[in-house]
Amino acid sequence: MAKTHIIFGVLLTFTAAKLGVIDYNIYTIASGGLGSLLPDIDHPKSVVGSRLWFISYPISKVFGHRGITHSLFAVALMIWVIGWNHTPWFAALAIGYLSHLIGDAMTPSGVPILYPSKKRYRFPIGFSTNSIAEDVFAVILLFVTGWMMFS
Repeated sequence: MAKTHIIFGVLLTFTAAKLGVIDYNIYTIASGGLGSLLPDIDHPKSVVGSRLWFISYPISKVFGHRGITHSLFAVALMIWVIGWNHTPWFAALAIGYLSHLIGDAMTPSGVPILYPSKKRYRFPIGFSTNSIAEDVFAVILLFVTGWMMFS
């Protein structure tokens, strides 16, 4: 789902910028896209995990995929760091991170948002990863992102 996560992260970052929550520039938009991939640091074969394997592998072994990095604990940690570091690009990184959790909650597997509880939460309507439904969703997100960019 990397492509879908990036598009969704960029879309939510654009939305936050248009609402005046964060600055609108290439750095914040890129940070939102990057943040959308960060929760998958817990999977060594993910886009981020394969590049940061020395971090990804231990996290994967201790917590598994869609564990602590897909929870409110990770979000709280991001918010704490934002409070400590008020740069706009970091806020965009957090927006992208949240977009990832929302995206994964749209799949049948859901997310353990209340980790360490094993219960997974998901939206009642969603799609499987690497499915035609995901591709259609990604295209819709891409059109909405383009519309926001040029409006």
